[in-house]
Amino acid sequence: MRDDLLPLMIAIALSSASFAASAQDWQTLKDEPSRAELFEQFIVPKNKSDQERAFELVGPFVFPTDTTYDPTKNASRPNALFGIDVSHYEGPTIRFDILRDQNVRFVYAKATQGVGYKDGQFAQYWAALGALPAEKKVWRGAYHFLSSSDDPVAQADSFVNFLDQNGGLQPADLPPVLDLEWDIATKDGPDRWQQHDPDKIIQIVLAWLDRVKARTQKVPIVYTARSWWHDRGIPEESFSLLKDYKIWIAD
Repeated sequence: MRDDLLPLMIAIALSSASFAASAQDWQTLKDEPSRAELFEQFIVPKNKSDQERAFELVGPFVFPTDTTYDPTKNASRPNALFGIDVSHYEGPTIRFDILRDQNVRFVYAKATQGVGYKDGQFAQYWAALGALPAEKKVWRGAYHFLSSSDDPVAQADSFVNFLDQNGGLQPADLPPVLDLEWDIATKDGPDRWQQHDPDKIIQIVLAWLDRVKARTQKVPIVYTARSWWHDRGIPEESFSLLKDYKIWIAD
């Protein structure tokens, strides 16, 4: 091969790779368990003895009232910021334009899960949030639900490719979030993370985080539940292995 043709061949290869990413066939998520269903299956049963104290007594969180006052502590919330997460379970008619009136300051939208699975409402949510006028603007962010069975780097690429197809992450957007919790195929099914030992789970998580950081130039956040962490037998000391990333603990 002539040396002067090498840069051209590299450019063609990169162009083909980009086209392959943009032309990916996405499957729309439909039947995966919602976070509410995961909560009912894995969190509530462990607290049946004190369920009234832990859950029923508090009742539903009400916007905007409970954003400024904590009824469980009878105290104000002077330094709290509240947001919501959304997915296709919320449907197509979310009124993002009234969120600031409800003291909602940010929204995280589910983008992808595993490799090649998209949330069917993400494109609409992302565009609507980005188009809000300044007086109604809320921060927006995107999250990926980590599959225990798919390659983590491939999952990271799938996530970033999908974001890019929908306008990408803008400088003012929130950091990407990795949703790390129970991975079940059907309601009442077992957590598929149990096929991996604790060290392997940490390796998978770090591989996704490092890849997304490299591709987006934003430092992603890990959203996880302490109860899931314990279920998988991961010592809490292992949080230190994620020291380069912030941890968002599910409450």
